Amino acid sequence: MKKYGIIFIVLSVFVTSHMFAGGGVQKLNPAVRKAASYLKKKLPNDGSKLAIFSLHSNTLENFFVDELTDGLSNITSFNIVDRTQLDAIAKEMGFQLSGEVSDTEQVQIGKKAGANRVISVSVQNMGQQQHRFRVRAIDVETARLYGAESFTVSDPVIDSMLKADPNPPPDSPQPAANKPAVNPPQPSDAAGSFANPIVLPVNNTWNSQTLRTSELWFKVTPSTAGALVVETDGGLDTYMELFDTARNKLSYNDDNGSSLNSKIEYNVTSGRSYMLRVTDVDKAVGPFRIKANAISSSLSSSKPNVIDLTGSTETVLEITTGNSYVNRFAKAGTIHLYSLDIPSGYRSVNIYTEGNRDISMAIITLIGMARYLTDGTAGMSNSDILGSSTGRGNANVAFTAPQSERTCYILVSESNDKTGLYTLIAQGAR
Repeated sequence: MKKYGIIFIVLSVFVTSHMFAGGGVQKLNPAVRKAASYLKKKLPNDGSKLAIFSLHSNTLENFFVDELTDGLSNITSFNIVDRTQLDAIAKEMGFQLSGEVSDTEQVQIGKKAGANRVISVSVQNMGQQQHRFRVRAIDVETARLYGAESFTVSDPVIDSMLKADPNPPPDSPQPAANKPAVNPPQPSDAAGSFANPIVLPVNNTWNSQTLRTSELWFKVTPSTAGALVVETDGGLDTYMELFDTARNKLSYNDDNGSSLNSKIEYNVTSGRSYMLRVTDVDKAVGPFRIKANAISSSLSSSKPNVIDLTGSTETVLEITTGNSYVNRFAKAGTIHLYSLDIPSGYRSVNIYTEGNRDISMAIITLIGMARYLTDGTAGMSNSDILGSSTGRGNANVAFTAPQSERTCYILVSESNDKTGLYTLIAQGAR
């Protein structure tokens, strides 16, 4: 794999200058404009009244709320409740908008203000000078989730905002590299605690549950070996973790399910019990559904087909959009190479990994790979690289689908030369 290691060295030169241009990372003001545009598409433009809240009421969230309010006012016919009015109503109802405001409290305040829908804004610190902004739109009467979207932002102006902020954005729940994945919960006899989990049957049937506190624990015991698939459904932005009974983390997921729901796929042993921890990214509470399904064949059996790459002796795995693939770094220094044919009609593609690995990933055009095989790294240019992600946790690269040749190659490596499983997911948007 030495020749592909050279490509990664070349990419490392590009990654600093292109880090904010690809992979979905953007500046603060463009993110606000995209959020406003997204909400305009998701909400009926019927002159209804909106109440816009910041979840944690910190400087960044309040700035985003103010700019989002201006943006929605300029591009829609919505009537937006003034924040001072929301403050007055919140105090009258015994709530404080200066602290964390749950979905339930937002709906109650919004309803009192005569709003038809509430917009929730939250910010999380992702580390490496990146922040994740989320917007959610909920109907006041029906609690219907009209839409939820997130934006990864990196902007020097954020640093100046945070210097004097006594209430900085909370850290992302995704565990940082080389740190404990989760603090073990204290034993409790309460239903849904680790000590007294809710038994989740493996029968592919949705179970209605309610997240009333910061977490809810489930116990699942597959009767057959193979792949266990657990997913949530509903208006919460769930974050799910899988443990063994000794509280060793086995897997986790944020948004691999529908909308902002989580979904875990993991190879399990027959008769062994596993623990699932469900939380909400924004620390919201409320109803959701969860189900567990067992697949008799293991995930490794769904590995992509092996194909030949002209001019190369390396193994290439052919993948398709809309699917996930489990692969293993069998030895230190391994680099995996995938081929993806992007179907016509897809405007963009998102390729990312799941698992407890530090992944480096690069997306290279077909023309770029041909140039490399012919002339080496000297024949490649910036336009040959559709996106890259350096290895601190999972990799995530979003890019615009090429208009002409719609085949690309994905190079995946473990940044610390460690071995183990990871999952590669390819998704396309029309």
